Amino acid sequence: LARPLWALGEGYAAFEDEDPEFADFLDERLDLSLDALNRQVLSKYGRWTVSDGKRVPAWLIANGADASAEAALGLAARVEAGPDGKSATALRQLAKGIAAMADGGVREWPYSAVLPWPESPAIWHAWGSQMPAALAEASVVLRDRSLVRPAVADAATFTPTLLTAGGPDNGWNPSPVDRVQIAYGADSRVQSLLAVAEATGSDGFAQLAAMQAAWFFGANHAGQRMYDPATGVTYDGLQPDGTVNRNSGAESTIHGLLTAIALDAHPDVRERAVALTEVTDREGLSFVEAEDAISTTGEIDTPDSWTGESSWSGDRLTLSRGDSAVFDLAGTGGNRWVEPVVWSEVRERTASTWRAGRLPLGSLQLTGPAQ
Repeated sequence: LARPLWALGEGYAAFEDEDPEFADFLDERLDLSLDALNRQVLSKYGRWTVSDGKRVPAWLIANGADASAEAALGLAARVEAGPDGKSATALRQLAKGIAAMADGGVREWPYSAVLPWPESPAIWHAWGSQMPAALAEASVVLRDRSLVRPAVADAATFTPTLLTAGGPDNGWNPSPVDRVQIAYGADSRVQSLLAVAEATGSDGFAQLAAMQAAWFFGANHAGQRMYDPATGVTYDGLQPDGTVNRNSGAESTIHGLLTAIALDAHPDVRERAVALTEVTDREGLSFVEAEDAISTTGEIDTPDSWTGESSWSGDRLTLSRGDSAVFDLAGTGGNRWVEPVVWSEVRERTASTWRAGRLPLGSLQLTGPAQ
C-alpha cells in the first residue's frame, strides 16, 4: 500500500503537464489506494497505544513510521502538484503519526531520531528511514511548521551522531548490532537531509547531505566506491569488516540513482559530495561490549539474539547483587559520556553504581516498564 502511493503520487506530479491523460489515469489509481489507506489504516486515526511505557500512534501503515513515510512522500508530491483535499487530509494524518515517533535528545537514546516501529522504542534502522524527509516535505506542502520540527531534530542531532559513529548502519537496536550498510540506508539519510535543508533554508543540512552522499563515492569505512558512475551500478552492501558485496540488486541500483538524481538537482551539494572520497578520522560514539570487561564477577552467557523487540549483539553479562565489572574505555582522553545499555524484565528493579577509578559518576536505577 505504501509504495503504490509513493509511486502514483510522484508519477502524477511527473506526468501532469507532459501527459495529462496518463496523469489522470494515475490519479484514479491513487484515489483507489487512498480508499484502501483510509479503510485499513487511517480509520484508526487518533488512537494511541503504549509501548514500553511510551505513548505511540496506532494509525501507521504496517504499524511502521518507515512504511508510512514512503506513502507520505507520494502524497506530498501529489498535493504539491495541485489541489487534492483527500490526499492532503491523508498526508496530514500520516505525518502526525510519523512525527509522534520522535524521541530522545542529545544525550538520551535515540538522540532525537524519528523511530520506525511503534512496538519497540529500542530499535532504529537505516533501511527505509525516510521519516524526516516525509515530515519536511509534508510541512512545506501543508504549510505546517510543526511537522518539520521533529525532522530538524533528527537531522541536527541523530544523523551527525550516526555519521561520526561510522555511518548509516542497518540496525541500532539500541546497540549497533547490525553494522552492514546499504544503499537504501545511505539514500534515506541523503533525501532526509536535503528535504530538511529545503524546508528550513539551512546550508548546514545541505553540507551534512553532501557528507552522507559521499558514502557512495568512497567516504565510508572501506574507502571504496559504492556507486559506479560509468555503469550506474550501486553495490549491494558494505560489510562491517570493510568488504564490499559487489552484487547489485534492483533496490541498491534504484537508491543509488535516487541519490544521483538528488545531487543533480543540488549542484553545490553534488560538488561537495563527489570531492569527498575518504574518511581520515572519526570522533563519535564508540561501542564497548559488556562481556569484554577486563575483569568481572558476573556471569556471561549467550542469549537468543532476538528479544522480541530488540537484539543482543552477542553475549550477555549479568551482574547480580554485589557483582562488579571493570571496562577499558580507551581513547584520546578528556571527558566521557557513558551510556549503559541494560536489559530489564517487566517490573524488575535494577540499580548499579558507576565509577571512573575511585571517582563516583552516579547511579543507574530503573524498573522494567510494562509491555
